[in-house]
Amino acid sequence: ALSINPFSTTVLHNRATLYTEVDNIDKAIADYNLILLRDSLDPEARYCRGLLYIEKKDYLSAEQDFEHMLAVNEKSVRGRMGYATLEKMRGNYVDSERIYNYLLSELPKESALYLGRAELFYKMKKNGRAMSDINKIFNEGEPDAYTYVLRGKIKLAQFEKKAAAKDFQTALEMGYNPKRINELMELCK
Repeated sequence: ALSINPFSTTVLHNRATLYTEVDNIDKAIADYNLILLRDSLDPEARYCRGLLYIEKKDYLSAEQDFEHMLAVNEKSVRGRMGYATLEKMRGNYVDSERIYNYLLSELPKESALYLGRAELFYKMKKNGRAMSDINKIFNEGEPDAYTYVLRGKIKLAQFEKKAAAKDFQTALEMGYNPKRINELMELCK
């Protein structure tokens, strides 16, 4: 498809997503860079690239992407979500929690926000609060494999090894990384 239309943003988005799924972060970032050269306001490309920068621990570049999103639209939910994730990874838990709380006050049904805040609470070792957010996801809709993994980690931290193993097994059946699941299952023994 790229040989027919090498500048198709749709094709570049799709390819960047595939690169991300197979952990080829540099190639995914390169595709997002191409998209942003064509359209510097593309919020999806900027958000995804920002998250990839976080994964590479290039926090300054991630911050620049999220700042740009908020400069274009100060109410950008994705820009704020990106900042919440960035602050969480930087260890600025109070700032991250403040952002998640604000976003959840505006969008109380958004499961991605509950998941992000649950990850934050887990990092803060506030497992009861993390489990409360995870339960909202399970009660409101269809949890994905990663949500099962996070719930399993929280259960493991609460010394519920059998329940954790069950969640890890479910995540594996849903297609989660087998190597990572095996590592987590070892902790359940």
